[in-house]
Amino acid sequence: MERGQTVGNDFKNVIYSSNNETASLLLQGAKLEEALPAGSDNGADAAAAFNPLFSEATDATGRTFTLSFPTVLANLGSGRMQINDKILESIEITNDLESQNTLITFNAKYTLIYDITYNPQTDNTEIHIIKPFTQTDKLVVIDPGHGGSDTGAFYAGISEKDLNLKIAMKVNDILKSYGINTYMTRTDDTYIPLHERAGIANNLNAALFLSVHNNSYNTSEYGTETLSYPTAASRQFAGIVQKTLVNALGTKNRGIIDRPNLVVLYETKMPAVIAEIAFITNTGDRKKLQDEQFMDKAAAALADSVLEALDTILIPQENQPAG
Repeated sequence: MERGQTVGNDFKNVIYSSNNETASLLLQGAKLEEALPAGSDNGADAAAAFNPLFSEATDATGRTFTLSFPTVLANLGSGRMQINDKILESIEITNDLESQNTLITFNAKYTLIYDITYNPQTDNTEIHIIKPFTQTDKLVVIDPGHGGSDTGAFYAGISEKDLNLKIAMKVNDILKSYGINTYMTRTDDTYIPLHERAGIANNLNAALFLSVHNNSYNTSEYGTETLSYPTAASRQFAGIVQKTLVNALGTKNRGIIDRPNLVVLYETKMPAVIAEIAFITNTGDRKKLQDEQFMDKAAAALADSVLEALDTILIPQENQPAG
C-alpha cells in the first residue's frame, strides 16, 4: 500500500507504506512523546529531549511487537490490516476499554528491528520496521546531524540541521546508485535522540556509521575536520573521510580529532565518524556551503570515502578503544 492512502475502513489517521527494506506506519495526530522540562539530566540530549508516553513489548519469537499507549493520545480506530508484503504479515489495532489503552500489534516475517519517532512539528508519530542486515550486506547508516527542535549551529540565518540533511541526502542518493545498502537516521526535519541514532545503527548490524555535520566557533576558524572514536578502524575510516573531503573541496585541513565522549561515536559498534564539512560562522566557508556545487562535491567525496572504507577496512564486531 502506498504512502498517502488511508488503510482499511475501520482505521483513522493511519497510513502504511513499505519497500523491500523498510515498512512505515504513520500515525497522524498521535502525540506519543512529550518534551522533558528544561534542565533535565539528559547529557548531550538535554536541549531537545522527549519522554515516551508508550510502552513496548516483543514476544519470544521476536516477530510480534506490540506498542501500547493511552487511547486519548491518538484517534486511530481499530481493526486488522492484512498486509503480506516482504516485511509484515499484518497489523492489528485494538482499544482496551478497561485499561483505556490503544494497542498496535505488528506481526512480521522476521525478527523485528524498529524505531519510533514523534515529530512535534506535525504532531505525528512514525513507526519504522526495518529489514535486518548482516555484515556481508555492508549496510551504511547515514546520519544527518541535528534536526527538528535541535537546529545545531545557527548563524546568519542558516541552520546547520538543514545543510546536514541536504548533503546527507545527496550522499545517500550517490551510494544507492552504486548499489550500496544504506539507511538514513532521518530524511526530514525531525529530532532523533543521539542514543537512538546509535541504537538504530547497532540494531541494523551496520558496517559503517557516517554522521554529517557542519562546524561553528569564532569567525576566524575555518576548514574541514573529522571526529572519530579512538579505535583503529574508526581512525582509519576518519583518515579516508578527511583526506577525500579536503582533496575534493580544497578546504583547510584541520585533521582528525579523537572524540571518545560523543554518543554517536562511543555507542556505535561499527567504525563511526562525524564529518565536519565547514564552518557556518566563517564568511568564506559559509559562502561555500550556500553553493549547491560545493555541497555536491562534499557529498561525492563522502560517498567516495564510504566506498573506499567498505573495500579496505576490516569491520570489527565491537567498537573498543585502540590501545
